[in-house]
Amino acid sequence: MNVYIYDGSFYGLLCSIYNSYLLDTKPDRISRENIVISNFIDNYISIETDDIIAQKVQYTIMSKLDNEFLKNIYLAYLNDLNYNTDTCIYKYLVLAFKIGADIKFHLHNEIVIEFNKIVKKVTLENHRFKGFVRFRTLNDNILYSKIEPDNNIIPILMPHFVKRLSNEKFIIHDTKRNIAGIYTNKSWIVADFDFNFNNYSYIDITEKLWNVYFNYTNIKERKNYKLQKLHMPYRYWKNITELDNF
Repeated sequence: MNVYIYDGSFYGLLCSIYNSYLLDTKPDRISRENIVISNFIDNYISIETDDIIAQKVQYTIMSKLDNEFLKNIYLAYLNDLNYNTDTCIYKYLVLAFKIGADIKFHLHNEIVIEFNKIVKKVTLENHRFKGFVRFRTLNDNILYSKIEPDNNIIPILMPHFVKRLSNEKFIIHDTKRNIAGIYTNKSWIVADFDFNFNNYSYIDITEKLWNVYFNYTNIKERKNYKLQKLHMPYRYWKNITELDNF
């Protein structure tokens, strides 16, 4: 089995798609380097991330299909803990380039069914967290919330709270992925944030997060490749302010 391995970024995924057409060795599976399970049987091919190539793939998707299609590809990509996500996206794109934008009407196709399920998981969880996120006030009136979502929803969750809390400074911290969405009244970013807050005060946490923000925004041309049930499940309870004294 031929397995493409990429760095886990969205651009890395697009470069994997590009190379699937360029290389003679086609992928049977595409996987992120942080979740790949290696063995001695499969043939692993490392894919390099190239911004220019990735942007060309984006343009191709938008021109041959449409913007909504690219959006759904990104939403599916945010289902980052599923070993089959990237392979499903690849198969879906290959099929879409053959059929065209009408692929969305092929609702009985197994690839389309699987892809739609992945997208739905991400969008439903994002919708739930719009109501589940609870903030605590830290020093300097900074709002802080920690979450542990199943999907990497911070990039699509942040715009909702930026609009809702446009006059505040706030941080939404995904402790499962060690990333944080940080907003400062003017702009927001998603940045890596690996910090064991159990051993520090909230003041330490806040200072650390703001250092991340200012370092990120002050370094030009910084590349952040990582950024990129009907009722509340029990696993979310521990992050709801009213239920503990964290």
